[in-house]
Amino acid sequence: MYKLNITNKIEREYSEALKEILLTPTTKKFNARAKRYFSFIKNNLAITNKKEIEKLIIGKDIHLLVQKYGEFDSVERQVYEIYENMRKVFGYRLVKLLNIKVCPYCNRNYITNFANKTTVTLDHYYPKSKYPYLAINLHNLIPVCSTCNHKKGNDSFKIYPYKESIDDYITFKFSWFNDRKKLGFFDEKSLKLEVRLKKRSLGTWDYKKYIEDNYQNHKDIIAEILKRQEMYPQSRIEELYEQFGGRLFSSKDELLGLVHCNFIDKKDINKRPLSKLTKDILEQVK
Repeated sequence: MYKLNITNKIEREYSEALKEILLTPTTKKFNARAKRYFSFIKNNLAITNKKEIEKLIIGKDIHLLVQKYGEFDSVERQVYEIYENMRKVFGYRLVKLLNIKVCPYCNRNYITNFANKTTVTLDHYYPKSKYPYLAINLHNLIPVCSTCNHKKGNDSFKIYPYKESIDDYITFKFSWFNDRKKLGFFDEKSLKLEVRLKKRSLGTWDYKKYIEDNYQNHKDIIAEILKRQEMYPQSRIEELYEQFGGRLFSSKDELLGLVHCNFIDKKDINKRPLSKLTKDILEQVK
């Protein structure tokens, strides 16, 4: 959930991968698929300048490009062809270079590749059905889980993981139902889970409801956190850190993360599912 970072190394490797995507190995000239794609760009955007074409493919300012060229009502097949070719060539490498393991949209599902092959889905932040000229732009491709990719679809979404995190937009909170004494203080059935927005709107995708509905399945995690808080009060954490700190743990947060079986530092929450939930609940109970 912490923002992703496209480094200069990633950009360089992507530029190299583009040669495999766009050029024929023998002649080093544009292949038939690339020619069809550039023909689409020329006919629909009136772009022939090499530097302008490069902006469409590797330029960072995708928001400005969208303002400049707008939406399309229909997309020709060559746009999808060149994207699928790119995903097969570079999708696996992109996930590895970004060092991301968990979906940045939901933090529930692992993003996985199988046997050095790309099985991860790449969400087009600006949907390729509406903005086909950004179909293979590196900065428009977000590695996500298939569930989020399917649910978001062609809807707009304000959270752009290469510049921000949903940690900046939502917070998980819990409370108890009135009959918690009857159900039990640590019973997940006595807990209510709520998603609070830090900003009013996140786009046309009803993201708040999507997250809230899905996370109702994880109230058991909250119940376990509350139990462990009882088992490991602050005095016990201090005792453990005094005994093992410096040798096993670099900070008390790292120790606390081990106690709760998850990462709780904002910079680490792309490493394991439900770490955003764990972090927020711990901040609430602390």
